[in-house]
Amino acid sequence: MSLPRKRLPAAERRESILAAAAEVFGTHGYAAATTDAIAQRAGISQALAIRTFGSKEALFIATAERVVDRVAEAFRA
Repeated sequence: MSLPRKRLPAAERRESILAAAAEVFGTHGYAAATTDAIAQRAGISQALAIRTFGSKEALFIATAERVVDRVAEAFRA
């Protein structure tokens, strides 16, 4: 018997998707990365990943912005 999955708050779910996307895009590049692979890495459905970001392109842009923000924070520190 499996335990019910804990539902993450939207902000935490968004961050988990972005973290998974950074790994998948970083490993495979934009063209070869799939939203299905990102969703699997994040432990969610592909439909939820797309519903959260709208498209693969929008997810990539959000991921890139997150990475740039983290690099900028590191330089400020």
